[in-house]
Amino acid sequence: MSSRARVKQLQQELDRKTQALETARTQKRMLATQLAAMYHPPIFLNTLPKSGSVFIVTTLKRGLGTRFQKLGRGTFPVDQIDGERLDAFRQRHAVSQEHVDASAYNLTLLGRQLGRLAVHLRDPRAAAYSWMHHLTGLMRDRPEFEKQHALLYPGDGYHERTEAERMAWIVAHHFPACIAWMSDWIGVADGVSSTPGADTLKVHLTTYERFVDDADGYFADLLEFFDVAPTRFQRIGVEKTKAMNFRKGKAGEWRNCGDALVEQMTAQIPEGWFERFGWPR
Repeated sequence: MSSRARVKQLQQELDRKTQALETARTQKRMLATQLAAMYHPPIFLNTLPKSGSVFIVTTLKRGLGTRFQKLGRGTFPVDQIDGERLDAFRQRHAVSQEHVDASAYNLTLLGRQLGRLAVHLRDPRAAAYSWMHHLTGLMRDRPEFEKQHALLYPGDGYHERTEAERMAWIVAHHFPACIAWMSDWIGVADGVSSTPGADTLKVHLTTYERFVDDADGYFADLLEFFDVAPTRFQRIGVEKTKAMNFRKGKAGEWRNCGDALVEQMTAQIPEGWFERFGWPR
């Protein structure tokens, strides 16, 4: 074989290998794009009890085609993130929903491992009224569960009291805890909290009322905060059933608990919250 023919042969071989390398690189980029489409950052929605959170996180889970990961023990108003569960949550690119408080431990751990979370609120008067009904059913049907998980325990026979008596207990014990829980998290979101670890977290504040008024906008804002592409989420209908912790109620029904209790609750809500979150007086 002549030198010229040999050079031509080597050039053709080099061209084939270059083309194969370029094809491999293209396939790698395609696979990376496909993998990116399959996964999303972990999404943690921390919520005030009775704010539609089970329905919302179920919609997120189904719409993203991902799994749910529990992070805490399920207690309120004090709960603690489990470090091992948090690691699994991050690795699985999952979604989670809890009611954890803004303690130094939780803030520090979440700041180190996640760096961001969404805090979902509701008019505390509406949430408290809904909690009264929710707790009534639990105390009737699953009293042992509530004894183990409710740090604010109303005692046996709660479900046998009149609605006014049950709501009076809620206003005296549960409602102040809701206000404190919300105040702590709003302070973290606003960058004014002095709790260690607060400055390590980005917080997206949202509300049940925003969800009710514009669910599509609610999810769009939430996913944008977590850097999830809109095309990654397909909203799938979720039925509002008892399994989703939904109870058929009317807007403003918390006013039915009596003027005295309404006044007690309203007086505990910081003045700026009414305008900020659009809650009526």
